[in-house]
Amino acid sequence: MALPPAPVLLLSQGYKGRDRLVPVGRSRVAVGGEPPGLLLNWGQVHNDGVVADASNAAPLRPVLASPGAVGYSRATIGGHKAAASWIQRRAPHTTAEWDLTVDEAIAAQQSLGTPGMVLPSRQLGPADWPDGVQDALDAARRACVRHGGGDMLVGLILDEPWITDVRLRRTLLNQFTDLPPQLGAAIHVHWSSSDTPNQPRNLSALRTVVRALAEDDRRVLLVEAGGLGWLAIAWGAWGFSAGLSQASWRRSTEVVRRAKGQPATRVPRFFEIDLLHHVRQTTHQRLVREPGYTACRCSFCAQLNPATTNAWDHTLAEQHGLDTLAAVTEHVVAPRLVDRHARVRGIVDAALQFENAVSFRLTGDSRPLHLPVWRAEL
Repeated sequence: MALPPAPVLLLSQGYKGRDRLVPVGRSRVAVGGEPPGLLLNWGQVHNDGVVADASNAAPLRPVLASPGAVGYSRATIGGHKAAASWIQRRAPHTTAEWDLTVDEAIAAQQSLGTPGMVLPSRQLGPADWPDGVQDALDAARRACVRHGGGDMLVGLILDEPWITDVRLRRTLLNQFTDLPPQLGAAIHVHWSSSDTPNQPRNLSALRTVVRALAEDDRRVLLVEAGGLGWLAIAWGAWGFSAGLSQASWRRSTEVVRRAKGQPATRVPRFFEIDLLHHVRQTTHQRLVREPGYTACRCSFCAQLNPATTNAWDHTLAEQHGLDTLAAVTEHVVAPRLVDRHARVRGIVDAALQFENAVSFRLTGDSRPLHLPVWRAEL
C-alpha cells in the first residue's frame, strides 16, 4: 500500500471529539467527493484510542499515525488510559533512546497497517540548535538502514524560530539534504501566536522551507496547519492536517490570560469558502445575502442553520469547516504542481474579489487580512 499523490488533507485526531471525524468523510462521500484521510496522534490520545480509531476510520483514507509528542514521561493520557510505551519514557536524547523510540513507534504503526511511517520526534526550540535537529535526523537515517524502504516522514515538532531564523532554517534544510531520498518531512510548527504565520516575512520563510524540501523530491506534510497548509499545496506540499479545534488549524504557544475561575468564551464562528476564513456568525448572517455568495449544502450546515439565530452548535460548525477544507482541497487536485499552484492562486484571487465586492466593511477578526499576504506568496 502506497501513499496517494498530492494534495492530501488529513483530519487531525485530538483527545476530544474523535468520533466526529469519520462523519466528515461520510459527508464527502455522500456528495460524490473524496474523503479526507486521518492523522492519528499518540502525543494527544492514549494508545487504546489510537488503535480503536484506526480500526474504525473508514471511509477516511489514508490513515497515518504521528508518534511524536510535545510532552513525554506520561504514563497515562486522559487520566486513566495508558499512553504509548515510548510516550511513557522521557523524550529521547541519546542515540540509544532515539533508536528505541523509533523502533517502538514503527512497530506500532506497522501493527495498524498504515501505508507510510511517521518517525517520532520531540519539540525543538532555539536552544536545540544545532545538535537537537541533527540528533533527530541522524535517528531517521539509522531507521532507514534498520527498516528498509517504504514511505517515511521524519516528524519534526519545531518552535517558530526554526522557520523564521535564517541560521536555524539553513541548518534544518542543509541537514535534510543529506538524508536518504525516501525520507519526507512531517513538520509541526508551534507559532508564537495565531497571527504570526501570516506576517509576510514569516510566511515567506515557511514557503522557503516547503519549496526547498519539495524541490529536493521530499514529501512534505504540514501538521495542524489548516488553511495555511492548503496554501502550501501551491508551494509543493504533499499534504496538511487540521482537526476540530481552532488550535489544530494553527498551533501556537500563545498563552491567553484569564481571571481565576473565568471560563473560556467560545465565539460562534463559521468557515467561509468564499473568504478562506472563519468569520463570526453575525458576519455570516450578513454575507449570505451578498451577490455571488456560495451557500454551503453540507449535511452539517443542514443541521446547524448558520444563517439563523438558532442556538450555535460548535461541533457542527467545526465539522462544516473540515468538510469545506476537504472540498477546497479537491478543487486544486491536478497531476502537475504548476497546475495545483494555478488553482490555489485562482481560489485566492476569487476570495480577494469577493471581499472587495462585499457591500459592508468586514471588521475585527472576521476580516481576512491574510488574503493579500497569501497572494503575494503565489
